[in-house]
Amino acid sequence: MTYEMSTGRVGLRQPVEDDASWLYTLNNDPQWVRFIGNRGVHTLRGAKRYITVTQNHFKQWGYGLWVVSRHIDNKPMGLCGLVNRGIFNSPDLGFALLEEFRGKGFVGEAATAVLQRAHNHHKFATISALAHRQNTASCNVLNRLEFSHYGQICIPGLARQKLFWRALG
Repeated sequence: MTYEMSTGRVGLRQPVEDDASWLYTLNNDPQWVRFIGNRGVHTLRGAKRYITVTQNHFKQWGYGLWVVSRHIDNKPMGLCGLVNRGIFNSPDLGFALLEEFRGKGFVGEAATAVLQRAHNHHKFATISALAHRQNTASCNVLNRLEFSHYGQICIPGLARQKLFWRALG
């Protein structure tokens, strides 16, 4: 498997149509729906549309949400990457893992690779991140990644979110 980024335990690559089944599962996970929101992925066809939107984001911005897979078996575990929300001067770090992979350090490892690429390849000076105010696990990950809590923000279609920033470099 060809990865765009790789760490000791995980590889990151762009999503492909074959990812539809597990992406359907991820998008319908109760924590995804609660903390990230309904992205309209209610069928495999919806998951394929989600993949197309993600691929188009890469084409437009040069970055997006990468599939995070374990090196040991190439099993997809979730998503981690950068999203242009169009409201900040920098991209936003986003991540989500299937339930069985949470709490094992995978997202921190993947996010570290994404942040290194953001600095070294894209030359971003800062990165933002949003986390639902009740999502303590994501807030803890952002704190471990040395993001600073900046305040709260309301974005249409999302519950009030905690806003984080991190300078790169």
